[in-house]
Amino acid sequence: MSPEIEVKGIDLLNELEKGEANGLLEDGFKKLKRKLKESSRLKVHIKVYSPEGNRRKFSINFELFFASSHLEASVAEWDFSKAIHNGFEKLGNQIEHKFHISDQKNEPFKKRFPKTN
Repeated sequence: MSPEIEVKGIDLLNELEKGEANGLLEDGFKKLKRKLKESSRLKVHIKVYSPEGNRRKFSINFELFFASSHLEASVAEWDFSKAIHNGFEKLGNQIEHKFHISDQKNEPFKKRFPKTN
């Protein structure tokens, strides 16, 4: 796992979930870095509820730190991979809301093809 990602509570997961977590966290963090275009650090805290029961509920807190600010998202879900995906989706939405990334991508297109009435 990359040194930019810090994970707490990974020892609560079994081996299959640990491997899944490593892959999903790496992929999701790469996508967020592409949106931010600046150096960033991700802190993830995993909690497991009812570890001895039939089903386990996962609560995952994400904190994304970058130069100008930081963003937080938390997710509680029965499915581990879905919880990670939802957390990254929430962070991506917050990045979009804060920086309006989609407007910046379409700027050259709007300049070349102005609206005509």
